[in-house]
Amino acid sequence: MKKLIICLTAYFTLSTAIKAQTVVPYLKKNGKYVLVDATTMKPIANAKEFDEAYEIEGGFWQLCIGENCGLYNKQGKQLLKPKKLIFREQLQDNLFKSFQSTGSDAITGLYGLIDTSGIELVPTKYQHIWNLQEGLIGFSTQEGKNGFIDKKGKVVIQGIKGNVYAFSNGLAKVDDYLPNNSKLNYYIDKTGKTILKPSMNDVEWYEDFFEEVASFKQKSTGLMGLIDKKGQVVIKPKFQDISYFNNGLAAAKLNDKYGFINKTGSIVIKNEYDEFKSFEQELILVKKGKFYGAIDSKGKEIIPFKYEELEEYKDGLLIFSYKGRYDFYNSNGQLVFDITINEDENDNVGSVAYGYAIISLAKETLLINAQGKQIKIPNPENDGTIIKTPNYIQVIYAGGSEFKNYFISMSGKVYKQ
Repeated sequence: MKKLIICLTAYFTLSTAIKAQTVVPYLKKNGKYVLVDATTMKPIANAKEFDEAYEIEGGFWQLCIGENCGLYNKQGKQLLKPKKLIFREQLQDNLFKSFQSTGSDAITGLYGLIDTSGIELVPTKYQHIWNLQEGLIGFSTQEGKNGFIDKKGKVVIQGIKGNVYAFSNGLAKVDDYLPNNSKLNYYIDKTGKTILKPSMNDVEWYEDFFEEVASFKQKSTGLMGLIDKKGQVVIKPKFQDISYFNNGLAAAKLNDKYGFINKTGSIVIKNEYDEFKSFEQELILVKKGKFYGAIDSKGKEIIPFKYEELEEYKDGLLIFSYKGRYDFYNSNGQLVFDITINEDENDNVGSVAYGYAIISLAKETLLINAQGKQIKIPNPENDGTIIKTPNYIQVIYAGGSEFKNYFISMSGKVYKQ
């Protein structure tokens, strides 16, 4: 009995160690990738050689031999045998979109659905698959019909002719065109049943529901109002524009200026702004006169109106610029980083990817996140490009180069021969 306990303990320790192992592709001298332990850099047992390696969300890897790509987890376990498909992006709740090319480019093809255990829930058969919203995923067929599947790949709604939008507030909007080319708007529930078919005349289109209300545009005047889920008008069309609602507020344009209204249509922040960009947590990004800045939900200025451009707002990072200077704020309105760019030397600020903005300078590339963390990477020789992947930094060389891609950890360790 005692020996059995020892064996079980040893097995549990070994199992835990295997689970704790994290792998990363390592570039060998022959130009092939092999998976190594990210700590020791030793090849894992029975490691195969791969031609291409890409990190995808959730700690997973897409590893390819020729045109066939397989799905591997961060412990190096093969979850799906290599096939002629790629994994486009991870949806919520452990799902990946898969894509199989049917043409000579990387755009023409069909989509399917795979879970993170490697089970192919839906083969690559749909013209497109949208993101997961409120438990359902929209799809379109090659025949031009639309519908929804659930997280297990089961079709729950199908055969819809019109354009279908994602579920919001429990309803999905459908735009259908009648034989006379007029548009029919209606809303369905998660069984596909038509719940609301607004009967108002003189309406050009309706928007999705947010916080139990949806905006609509009157055809004759071009003005916008709001309806509730019963189709009743709660705000008559009097605004030039109405945004989605966020925490009880929506941007509304009146007399060519934006202000902010509540659900009764009352203006709670004066209409004195020339452009509305976005709600970002506690901030509202707007333009006043010639300059961008940010206010809070009471109209108080949080980020000063001095910026010529609002470059990007993503992953809690807000990038404003003026006269070659770039200021990086978090969504609380705190300045976390600033830099002046020399455009004559081809310096530039790139897009935010996986929480980091990428700044290309003459000798190095900087990565900055919303907490102000900085990572400095020496620029690769021979026109290599540095991009941020979910957990690593990847160096990519143009096609035809004698160099292969390789990976750098966030701590600076380089996985390259």
